[in-house]
Amino acid sequence: MRDKIHRGKHRKKNSRYQQDYRGENSSYTQRNQRKMSRRKRQIRKRILFLVGEVILLWVLITFGVIKIMEFTNRKEMTIQQKPVKQLSVTEQVKIDSNPKEGYIEKKLQEDALYKGNLILVNGNYKYKEKNMENALVSVYDCKNNCYYVKDKNVMLRREVIAAFNCMLEDFCQITDNKQVMVVSGYRDQEYQGKLYQENLQQTGRNYSDTVTRPGYSEHHTGYSLDLGIYAPGRDQSYNGKGIYKWINENSWKYGFIVRYPEGKQENTYIDYEPWHFRYVGIPHAQIMHENHWCLEEYLSHLKKYTIEKEHYKFTSYDKKKYEIYFVEGKKRKTVPVPENKDYWISGNNVDGYIITIEG
Repeated sequence: MRDKIHRGKHRKKNSRYQQDYRGENSSYTQRNQRKMSRRKRQIRKRILFLVGEVILLWVLITFGVIKIMEFTNRKEMTIQQKPVKQLSVTEQVKIDSNPKEGYIEKKLQEDALYKGNLILVNGNYKYKEKNMENALVSVYDCKNNCYYVKDKNVMLRREVIAAFNCMLEDFCQITDNKQVMVVSGYRDQEYQGKLYQENLQQTGRNYSDTVTRPGYSEHHTGYSLDLGIYAPGRDQSYNGKGIYKWINENSWKYGFIVRYPEGKQENTYIDYEPWHFRYVGIPHAQIMHENHWCLEEYLSHLKKYTIEKEHYKFTSYDKKKYEIYFVEGKKRKTVPVPENKDYWISGNNVDGYIITIEG
């Protein structure tokens, strides 16, 4: 009997122990669940933090790649040391028209008449190309080490700087002289007007033979440049004589002409300026040099050669063959060009277009 009573009491104690244990176990489980919940939140935070770091790293890498590409593009824009061929001012759109076998019509840009390396700008013909400032670059940023430039604000077209770099590199190798300095390039109309008025005040006349009226200056085009001599402490201007005679006598090989040559004032309306060079490109500079033509005379002569008639055929000093012809019309929307040959187009800023074919 005592044993039964004892066992009964023991069972009651065990029952209370089990209840207490289950209570303690339930609290323990809850604590564990809270710990696990905190760990999960911490893990999620770490994951989010790592994802944020990865995204930030990706953004930084992408930004760096973009900057590298921009720098590479700027480097590619740097002028090479050889002249570049003039680009056509036409859109590359074929028109269903055959003015002559082997030729097609090319659609012209709206202001194509006023664009190109053969545009004529003088006292009678105003410069009319719009937004050409986008085509200009700083000579200082693109020059080689064979000459000086007045300052970082002297601007020219890319193809002009490329040709000039090539010419001065050859001049430097032949003469071991690096004193040539580009003192002037592109000028806006405001600056040209200031120079014009200063010249009138100096001469006391109401016109100038040395400075062109604003709007009618070649310096508006970005194809013209004036040279000087870098000579600190001395007053030395460029006259194309002595050691510098080589430049004036050989500039045609690089696409340049002395724009206002001696004895041509009745055509150019400007006195002889041995320091003023104009880029017209190859082969045009050589043709003018060999025939002693100024730009006005050359453009007038080219009007004899049309698409329907004989072309002007020419072999340059480096044995390359060219054909040149003129297409008349101020309001033309297309011009005939060869279908399977390299060519480029220039308006003349007056009444038509000159097409130059290579090969």
